[in-house]
Amino acid sequence: MPFTAEQLHKSASIYFYLLRHKMVDRNQDFLAPYFSEQEIHEATNIIAKQSGTMILETPTKLHLVVEPEGSVYASSFTQLKDKHSRIKNRDELDLLHILLMVLLCEMDGDLLIRNEQEISGVTIHKWIDLVDQTMARWDQELQKQPEIEAEWGIAIVQIKDMWFAKQPYEDGGGKPVASTKTKYSYCTLAANLLVEERLLRIVEDDDQTILLPTDDLYDRLDLLYHDHDRFKQLKSIIDAGRNQDASH
Repeated sequence: MPFTAEQLHKSASIYFYLLRHKMVDRNQDFLAPYFSEQEIHEATNIIAKQSGTMILETPTKLHLVVEPEGSVYASSFTQLKDKHSRIKNRDELDLLHILLMVLLCEMDGDLLIRNEQEISGVTIHKWIDLVDQTMARWDQELQKQPEIEAEWGIAIVQIKDMWFAKQPYEDGGGKPVASTKTKYSYCTLAANLLVEERLLRIVEDDDQTILLPTDDLYDRLDLLYHDHDRFKQLKSIIDAGRNQDASH
């Protein structure tokens, strides 16, 4: 379908607006042509696809997200390190990915689980326990089946050694203190990556740090993450161990 110069101009303006803000309310007047004119809707999505991105539409918002591969906007490790100076190397980045997967698996699930997580959240203490259990279980599996490290595409030995070398947290007068030497600090660093994307909220309650998922996180899970093969593979690996623990 040919597009007029005006339609392309409007479509490009909408796309770069999404690129700048990443997630926006869909009822903004600026976005009205995207929903009211089929040509502009189509052209905007073509621009997104050509850039290796995609537009997710929810009842309340538009999300612009990066495709897993081939995007001109995919962040390199160097760019991520410049933004988050506490991430020292790729090994630490791999560990952060696993921490986030464990957290997402805890927050994902049926409607009942989701409602409970929205109300009560997940404490960092519980998150640390879940990661401890996951790493210990993977280590046991690795002893029995050394080939799973290659099959899963996870550097199990490297990640679990890095994790278990850390203390849970440093005690600062009865309250956890973030330190680059602790499991607590790695979890807070990972959580802040989601906070910056407005997918998570962090609440301090007495001596507990509580992580509360946002509706936008569930939109990403349903419309994006659940369709990615790698996400589904990691989730099945983590959930399989969780279900095994529950059966004992």
